Amino acid sequence: MTDRRGDANQELSSITHPALTFECLSERIVPVLDPFQEPELLASQDGVLDVTLMQTVGPAMVGDVLAENVWTYNGELSAPLLQANPGDTMRINVVNDLPQQTNLHTHGLHVSPLGNSDNVLIQIDPGESFQYEFDIPDDHPDGTHWYHPHRHGLVNEQVAKGQAGMLVIGRADGGFPELDGLVQNHLVIQHTWVQDGEVRVPPDGEFHDEQIITVNGQLNPLMTIQPGGWRVFNIVNAGSDAFYRLQLIDSTAPEEPIPWLAVARDGQPFSTVGNPRPAGNPATLGMPTGSRWSVLVKAPDNPVPGQEYTLETIGFGPSPGNPDPTNVWPARTLMTIRFEGEPWDAPTGFVAPQTGSTLQAPNNLFRDLRVVEPTEIAAYRVAEFSDENGFQLINAQAYPNNPVFQPRIGTIEEWTLVNSSSQDHPFHFHTNPQQVISGPGPVGAQGLGIWQDIVNIPAGTTVTIRIEFQEFLGDVVYHCHRLIHEDHGMMAGVTMIPNDPIFAVSVDEGSPPVVEIISPVTNEVVSRFFAFDPSFLGGVSTAIGDVNKDGFYDVVVGAGPGAGPHVKVIDGTKLDQIDENGVISDSALFYSFYAFDQSFRGGVSVSGGDINLDGFCDLVVGAGAGAGPHVRAFNAVGLAELASFYAYDPSFSGGVRVAAGDIVGDGFAAIITGAGFGGPPHLRVIDSEQLNNILPTGEIAVSALMANFMAFDPDFLGGVFVGAGQITGFGYTDMIVGSGTGARGNIKIYGNVDDDPLSHVHHHPNIEQLDSFFAFEDSYLGGVRVSSMKSQELIAPFNTSRDNVVASPAVGDGLIHELFGRTIAPPPLPTDGHSGHG
Repeated sequence: MTDRRGDANQELSSITHPALTFECLSERIVPVLDPFQEPELLASQDGVLDVTLMQTVGPAMVGDVLAENVWTYNGELSAPLLQANPGDTMRINVVNDLPQQTNLHTHGLHVSPLGNSDNVLIQIDPGESFQYEFDIPDDHPDGTHWYHPHRHGLVNEQVAKGQAGMLVIGRADGGFPELDGLVQNHLVIQHTWVQDGEVRVPPDGEFHDEQIITVNGQLNPLMTIQPGGWRVFNIVNAGSDAFYRLQLIDSTAPEEPIPWLAVARDGQPFSTVGNPRPAGNPATLGMPTGSRWSVLVKAPDNPVPGQEYTLETIGFGPSPGNPDPTNVWPARTLMTIRFEGEPWDAPTGFVAPQTGSTLQAPNNLFRDLRVVEPTEIAAYRVAEFSDENGFQLINAQAYPNNPVFQPRIGTIEEWTLVNSSSQDHPFHFHTNPQQVISGPGPVGAQGLGIWQDIVNIPAGTTVTIRIEFQEFLGDVVYHCHRLIHEDHGMMAGVTMIPNDPIFAVSVDEGSPPVVEIISPVTNEVVSRFFAFDPSFLGGVSTAIGDVNKDGFYDVVVGAGPGAGPHVKVIDGTKLDQIDENGVISDSALFYSFYAFDQSFRGGVSVSGGDINLDGFCDLVVGAGAGAGPHVRAFNAVGLAELASFYAYDPSFSGGVRVAAGDIVGDGFAAIITGAGFGGPPHLRVIDSEQLNNILPTGEIAVSALMANFMAFDPDFLGGVFVGAGQITGFGYTDMIVGSGTGARGNIKIYGNVDDDPLSHVHHHPNIEQLDSFFAFEDSYLGGVRVSSMKSQELIAPFNTSRDNVVASPAVGDGLIHELFGRTIAPPPLPTDGHSGHG
C-alpha cells in the first residue's frame, strides 16, 4: 500500500504512524455509491430563524445500515443545516424526547452565554422543551459552525449516537466576494459505532468492530462536478472523538494528493488563500474533533475517462509516539467525486484563486495577537490537562471542582496549555476564538496567523494561545473536545466579568445615605453619591449586576428603615451623573420604584441575579423589619413581577435579607434568604424554577428549597445577613453568611460540595460549611453585612481567580469595609473516576 500521507500538520503532529487495516471493515471500504445529498436547509426569514429540534431515539439510516438506537435531531442522522445572517435572531425550540437530560451548544458562535442563549449550564429534563434565543451580532463573521448537546456528563453519548448538525452564519465559506457564484457544499462528517445492528458507545472509550464514518449521514456518497468547476467544501468534524487527516486523491496520480486551498478555519475567514500551516503539508488537512475547514476544490479541465477524486482520511493507530489505544481511528474513503456535463462556466468576474490570493470577507474581526505589546496582556494563565484515578483533569481537578478563571472583557490573556497525559486533547473555548502563539511541530515559535476555536494539544507537549475577551459577560467553559474526556472531568469554568468589575459599599442606619462605588482594578473610589435624599438616615442596601445586559455592572440601591421601600437601579455607565446636592441624578436611573406598599417604613434588602434565564440581572427585594418575611422578584426588563412569597412563617415580623446566585450550576440564579433581626439564623435557598410553588399561607413550599438550615446556633435570634460569590474559586456560586446583631462578626462560607464530579444531576446540592472566620475585633457585636467583589489577584500555580468577601459593620459606618480572600481546598478526587457515570 502506498503511503500518501505526507507530513501531518500541527493539530495531529503527535500521531505519525502508518494507517491501520481493519479486516472486519473491509466490506465497508468500497460501498455502493449513492448521490451526494446536502443537509436539509432551515434558513432565517425576515431576520429570524425560528425552528424546532426534536431529539429522538429510534431507527435511522447510518450510511447504508438501518440501525437501532440512533439519537437524532428530527429523526435523521443528517440533522438540519441551520442558516442565519449577521444581525439575525435565532429561536430554537429544543424538545427532549431522550431518556436523559440534554441542552444545546452553538459551537463557534460569538454570542452571549447568558440566559437562554448559548448557555451550556441549562438542563432540559426528559419530556420537557426549552426555547433558546440567540442574538447574532451585526458584525459576526460569515462562516461554518455546528450545534450539538452539551449536558456535562452526557455529552459523549448524545453526540456519539448521532446528535450533531451544521450551523452557518451568512455564507459558509466566509462570504468572500471573490468567491461569489461558487457552489457551496456542506459536509458534516460523523463517526459512529454500530454493533449488532445498534448504535452504541464503547464503555471503555475504545471503538471496536464496526466504525462507520458518514458524510451528511451517507456512506461514501457520489458527488458530480462539471469539468473545470470550482467549489467550496465547508467541512465539520461533528463527531465525539475521532480525528481525521483529510486528503483529496486524484485517481490518475494517487501518490500525489492535491494541495488544499483553505479560506477559513473554525468559521474564521482568512485574508489570503493558502495553506494555513507554515512548513506543514498543504495536501493534508488536520481535523481534530469539533474543527471546521472551508477549502476550495477544482475539477480537472479535461478529465480522462475513469478519472475521479476521492476524499479520504488517513487512519490512526498505536505507535511509539502514540501508545494509547484510544487514539485509534480507521482509514476511510469518505466521498467520491466524478466529473460530468458541459465545461463549467465561471461566474462573471471570477478569478481562479491560488495560494496567496487576497480575500476580503464582509466581516473579518481578526487581530494578530502575536504582535501586541506585552503591556496589553492582562494575565498569563496555565491550563494543565492530565489524568488520575480514571478522571480526566484540568489543573489537577475534575469539573466542577477545578479552579475558575475570571478574565475581564476588553482584555487579552495568554494561556499556556500543558498536556501531561498520553493522549491528544483538542482544546475548545466557548464564545471567543483563540490564536496559537507557539506550539510543537511545524507551528513552532512563529505561531499561526489565524483564529480558531479548536486547538489540539498533542500528548506530552505545550501550546501557547492568546484570547481577546470581547463583548459578552457570563459563565462559559473550556474543555477537551474529545467528549468522553469532557464527561470524565476535563472541563473548567470561566466567568467573564466587566472590564471594571465595580462593587458597592454603603452606610447603615444613623448616617446620610452615602454609597461608594469602588474599582478592584485600581482600588479607587470611582463614584460617591447619596442614593436618596441626604436628610434620610435609615441606611442603604446595595447590590451589583448587569441589569440591561450591556457588559457593565449596574448598581441597585434600596432604602433602609424609616423611608418607603424605595428601590433605584442606576446605570453603571452613568455613575458620574450626580446632582448639585450629591444625589445620583434621575438621568442615571433605569428604574425608581417602591417594591412594597409605599406606606411601609421597614426598609428593604436588595440583590440581583438571572431568575428567569433571559440573560438579564433581575431584581430580588426582601422586606425589612415590621412586615412579614416578604420576598419579591422583578423582571429586569419592564419590572414585571416574577415571584412574591414569604421566605418564612408569615407571622414573623423581623424581615428578610436576600441574595442570589447559581448555587448548583444550572444557569438559574437561586434566591438566598436569611431571617432578619429577632429570628434564628435561618438560611434558605429557593429554586428559581419553583417560585410558583407557594403554600396557601403565602410561604414558599419546602419542596421548592434547595437548602434549608441554621447557619449559626439556632438559639441566636439576631438574624443573618446573606451574600453570594465565587469565594472558593472553584465550582459554582458560594453563599456568604454574616452573623446578625448581638454576636461577634462571624462570617461563614457555604457551598455545594460536588464530591462526585461525574454525577449527572446537580439540582439538589450537597451544601456544606467551607469556612468560618471573624471580620472584626472581639468586642464588636453589631452584626456584619456581607457581599463579594471580583478580586484581581492571580492565584498560583495556575493564576486562577476568586471573589473576595466584602464585610461591613451593620452598625456604624458601613463604608469602612474589609476584604477577605479565603483559601479553601476543593474536595479530593474519588478513587474511581467512573463512579456516577454508569
